[in-house]
Amino acid sequence: MTPINPLIKDLLLKHDCVTLPGLGGFLIQQQTAQIEQGGTADHFSPPRRGLAFDRSYAGDDGVLANAMLLAGAADLDQARAQVQEQVHAIGEALNLGQKVDFPGVGILAKIDGALVFMPDPESELLAETLGFEGFKMEPLDKPKAATMAATVVKPQEEEEDEKKPILLIAALLLVLLLLVFIGFQTKLFDFGSRRQAQVDAPAADSSANTAQNTTQAPDSAATAPVAELAPDTAARPNPPQTPAVEVEIDENGQERFFLVVGSFKVRENATRLNQQLKAAGYNSRILPFGDFHRVTMSGFANREQAASEYQKLMADKTEVWLLDN
Repeated sequence: MTPINPLIKDLLLKHDCVTLPGLGGFLIQQQTAQIEQGGTADHFSPPRRGLAFDRSYAGDDGVLANAMLLAGAADLDQARAQVQEQVHAIGEALNLGQKVDFPGVGILAKIDGALVFMPDPESELLAETLGFEGFKMEPLDKPKAATMAATVVKPQEEEEDEKKPILLIAALLLVLLLLVFIGFQTKLFDFGSRRQAQVDAPAADSSANTAQNTTQAPDSAATAPVAELAPDTAARPNPPQTPAVEVEIDENGQERFFLVVGSFKVRENATRLNQQLKAAGYNSRILPFGDFHRVTMSGFANREQAASEYQKLMADKTEVWLLDN
């Protein structure tokens, strides 16, 4: 039987919560960046990750059972039984005053009747692995208003005064060029008009003489009919349809068994995976579990059908677990 203690660390790298059924759950806590004000300087703290153990998360989220199944358990029922057996042994050890070590995560102990979790300071799950460091922000010296007016405003006014003659000369040159261009265009138009009049006069006289000596032939040319364009009647292929996954519903319209692919504390992460599964044709849903959000591939009213689909996915190396809701 595979020990569950070493599995917790690897599972927390993929999930924000891993529960010990009947005992509690390990949580990844996301802490945003903070600015602490006080004294002569402000201190900036980078984003952090923390580890905690919360006894209110004592339900079975299926994460450990699925890990035991991948580690060699015969079926899901056997995997759950192995998890329950080891969690019971952990509880007895805590009641006897023993400390229980979870490598790479921390230590659980019972002190004065209360369950205490001590995170491993060297764990790669903590903030030190993110590569950020805090720093102090020293206040900046603000120059006086009078100094600003003397050093900035006055030179700007002088520069504007120097630019005025240059802008005036540029405007005069632009007007002069525009007048020259208009005069040239006018002369060119007059020359073209006179030239065209000289060409048209002899042509008109020649046309008049020719019209007196000839008769006009009847216009016997038939106008060719214009072919009408045939409408585009070619059938266009329909876009490919993504096959939908059928969901089994019981007589009351309720789904009890779900194939879960992930559990997230951040709602946006769960929504993103939910949309990806729907785009792939699955009837994905998001199920609440305390502060966490479980993302499912499909749901069933019948346990046998859910187990059958679960075995198919496991045969395809798809990491899911079966949840009895």
